[in-house]
Amino acid sequence: MDAMGILAALRRFQDVDPSHGKAPPVIVETRKWMSSEKPMQRRWSLISSSLHILHNLVKSKSNHKYFDNREAKRVLHFYKGSDTPERSFPACLTLSYVINKDKELDLVNDEKGAIAIITGFLQKSLQGRHHGFSIEELVEGLENLSEHPKNKENIKRRAVPFLFELLEKCEESEKTFIRRCLSKLDLYSVTDETVEDISGIQENLTTQCEDEKVIETCAFVETLVCSLPEMEPEEAKDVLDAINAAVNKTVRGERMAVADRIAGIDGCLDILMKMALGFYANGDDDLYLDDQRWESLNSVNYVILSCADASIRFASAAGDTGFVKFLLNICNSITVI
Repeated sequence: MDAMGILAALRRFQDVDPSHGKAPPVIVETRKWMSSEKPMQRRWSLISSSLHILHNLVKSKSNHKYFDNREAKRVLHFYKGSDTPERSFPACLTLSYVINKDKELDLVNDEKGAIAIITGFLQKSLQGRHHGFSIEELVEGLENLSEHPKNKENIKRRAVPFLFELLEKCEESEKTFIRRCLSKLDLYSVTDETVEDISGIQENLTTQCEDEKVIETCAFVETLVCSLPEMEPEEAKDVLDAINAAVNKTVRGERMAVADRIAGIDGCLDILMKMALGFYANGDDDLYLDDQRWESLNSVNYVILSCADASIRFASAAGDTGFVKFLLNICNSITVI
């Protein structure tokens, strides 16, 4: 399919079908942040979305080495202290994956309400309300934060009733994370048989989806990705938006299959990295005034955000391609909250 044919075919992926799941609210909210026409607000919008992407990337253990340095932790700790939850929440959770538990516990002392936010999301999960975070990642966030003694007591006060209720109602894969968290809180008596070792469980997860619609979506997305090097910037934005729409047309489990497929396309992450670097161009002032560049960079970031949220394999590949360093550099572009 040539470039014109691809662009003509994009229409069928422009709208998210409500019966197959909606775009996660974090993506919807990020789009709201990024709609501002004021340059400084756009800068903050880009930093907020970058922190959310970093949270998705750090969930891959293979990416921890890219965060395990003084500068990365300094930047994350800086935003953890923000009075804006869109920045403090993802920064705090990201830090919780990579601190040295013997020397750096103070870095994850929850002073800005991350535990309260997680508890609210868990309550919404029990009510069947959509909020864009999986139970696994929320509970894993609590488990990581519980390493700090003050956080541990706060979690016991706020979150434990919801954790026990979820333990009765959720899927078995989710129960694994909840048991581990309750064990860390000294509230669940376990043996090696009752609490599985979930370290790296998602790293080794394979996705084999035989659903005809998902297979078709995977094939279509691969065609779109392979067409990107031939596209002009304005055309590339439409293709990137269509990739993101295609990923988010599916429910969460199917979304992983699509994102895994994208991660497996030879050179795909290199293409996205090259595009992101080109549009960002060291974050000069023109970026925040040039609508074309601004929207094109956002389109690249939306793909990374949604695919890394869905797939640990994609997150790992994005980290290896340089997205952790790239996003940390963006976050380091403003030094005063």
